[in-house]
Amino acid sequence: MFPKLIKVEPLEDFKLHLCYNDGAEGIFDFAATVGFYGVFEKLSDPALFRRARISRDVWKALECPGEIDLDPVTVYADVTGKSVEWILAQDEPPKPSRKRSGKRVGVEAGKQA
Repeated sequence: MFPKLIKVEPLEDFKLHLCYNDGAEGIFDFAATVGFYGVFEKLSDPALFRRARISRDVWKALECPGEIDLDPVTVYADVTGKSVEWILAQDEPPKPSRKRSGKRVGVEAGKQA
């Protein structure tokens, strides 16, 4: 299974110390890697940037305020120094689970398919 982020620790100069459930850890330099352009511009505020966290979805990706999440494969590659190709060859990233609504699709109420 693809490694999940288990700890995010904000550091100085727009860096984050990230830890994964496979034992990998390292520093992610947001300013140097991503930059503060477009949707990321508001994260140039240090107080806002320090609110980075682990997403609550199946990916357990790095998420910044404003529901801005970063691709977990590329962040893991940056932190570990491994190539994206190598990471993807090891394991498929998890697929988001589908939530069931409890409704039967394509069947009229009271009738069996």
